[in-house]
Amino acid sequence: MKHTLPLLALVCSAFAADTPKTLIEISSRFTETDAKTGKVDLLSAPRITTREGCRATIEITRETHAALPETAVKDALIDFTTGIVLDVTAWMEGDDVILRGIATMRELDGEMKAARDGMWAHLRVDEVPFVLRLKSGEPRDLPLATSARSDRMLTIQITAKNHVPVNASPLYWQAFAAMPKLDDAEKRLLDAKSPTPGDAERALVAKADAALKLFAEASRADFCEWNLDLAKGPSLALPHLGPLRDIAKLALLKARLGDARAASDQHAQVLLMARHVAATPLLISRLVGISIETMAIESAAAMLPQWDEKTPDFLVYVVQYVEPAPSIAECVAAEGKNMSAWLSVELDAEVKKSGAALDVRAWLGQLLAPIDQNSDEVLKQLGTLPKDEAGVRKLIEDYRTQMTELARIIGLPREEMKKEAAAFEQTAKTDAQRNVFIALLAPAVLKARESELKGEARLALLRAALDVQAKGESALPADRATYRKTEHGFELTSKEQFDGKPVVLTVGPR
Repeated sequence: MKHTLPLLALVCSAFAADTPKTLIEISSRFTETDAKTGKVDLLSAPRITTREGCRATIEITRETHAALPETAVKDALIDFTTGIVLDVTAWMEGDDVILRGIATMRELDGEMKAARDGMWAHLRVDEVPFVLRLKSGEPRDLPLATSARSDRMLTIQITAKNHVPVNASPLYWQAFAAMPKLDDAEKRLLDAKSPTPGDAERALVAKADAALKLFAEASRADFCEWNLDLAKGPSLALPHLGPLRDIAKLALLKARLGDARAASDQHAQVLLMARHVAATPLLISRLVGISIETMAIESAAAMLPQWDEKTPDFLVYVVQYVEPAPSIAECVAAEGKNMSAWLSVELDAEVKKSGAALDVRAWLGQLLAPIDQNSDEVLKQLGTLPKDEAGVRKLIEDYRTQMTELARIIGLPREEMKKEAAAFEQTAKTDAQRNVFIALLAPAVLKARESELKGEARLALLRAALDVQAKGESALPADRATYRKTEHGFELTSKEQFDGKPVVLTVGPR
């Protein structure tokens, strides 16, 4: 018999809704009391945040997969799920919270029965509909039917309150302020990725303890708004990206030093932070987020065989339900809009300064130097450039239009994207369509989309690896990846290829 890990499936589709609604935080405590001794055991204490009027689900369940004894049918299994599921809809009424839902309990009623020709599992299913009015923050026990086990009494305590959304950004800045200054030796420790860190690594993690606590708090915040002034164009400073990479490395180092439960949670926190990095629709932010996500995925895969079936519940939740960051396509559309607005402002300033003496080539060369060191060479290759203000304004407007089209193209399914991108690049090279800004950015945009697709494939492999680790090789969909057993774990290989190579995720130490 093989059990899967308990999974807290905390889902609310209304999170994607455009209309803002009141957030309600629902906390629950699942406990069992021994009828003889009175000892109370805490089974789980999940907490979710949902939107008013949105159905939310809290689960603490266990899937059982048992092979038929001495059967002639290969890989025949009996599958069933036991545990507790709460389906809840919440709304505010004054200062009170109204909860309406159903508590469903599925329990094995007696022992499983097995014989040479079959197997039976009798389940008891109890459903308890409820409507509760709670004072904000007031705990209340749900009225449940008696457990199938006469020696144990199950209790679910539930609390709800109006939730004020927390922005992660100020917490990350506090974490940066608390970060110790790392010398060269300490930076090398962060990059070493040793599976058996020692005293030096422990000392480094201890030195960064305050920063790591703030980082953990920030990763669980409701949203992340960096308040960047996108009107600054290429001159926009992004001082948060470097420290975020360093603190992610520190968190993953701490994970290799700690116990299994803490290690699983720290990997989940880094994955959440990777999405916070990319919260602003900028190409560089999205790429840094993908880089951090890759570090977390590879680290989690290396440690996965060390974690028992009860360990990675928060990690599973994050991998399954983490909200997507702005896509590369969204970043391209936003950067086309923001860059064209910045260029127009810069042109206005130059025209005001130079008047009729505007030197377009010199102005463009000076403007593009911070973006590309070879901007002079690009300008030479482009040949004819606009000679006056009206021509430059048309160039800027054409750039915005082409970036919008490029964003549409890279948002297409991969094979369609390849065909249309090739046609776009060819058209962009014609004299009529040639644009210095597109010439500088288009190749980088297409590479960024490939990095994003590889990142999506890598995350899908981690999702599959968690299932395989919990349920066995049979849990791997045959059309998604291939499985290979290794000395210390297993290896998953994506069906899709990038630059002629698949994405490979190695589970267990290399």
